[in-house]
Amino acid sequence: MIAIRNEIYQAIFELSKDDKELIRVAGTPNGGADIFSYLMMYVRSNNLPIKLQFVESYNKQALRLAGLTMTA
Repeated sequence: MIAIRNEIYQAIFELSKDDKELIRVAGTPNGGADIFSYLMMYVRSNNLPIKLQFVESYNKQALRLAGLTMTA
C-alpha cells in the first residue's frame, strides 16, 4: 500500500511539471486512493491533457476544501 501511494505521489509530481489543467480529487485515505490510482492510470494511458492531485479527506472536510458548506 505504501509503495502504491509513493508511486501515485511520484506520478502526481511528474504531472505537476506540465502546463496541464489541474483537477483535484478528494477521497478517503483507503478507498479514495484506490479509485484515484485507476483514474490516474486512465489519464496517463490516454495521454489526457490534465493533471490530477489527490487530497485525502472525508466528506465534510472535502466540502470545506471545495468552498462548499453543509446544511442541516
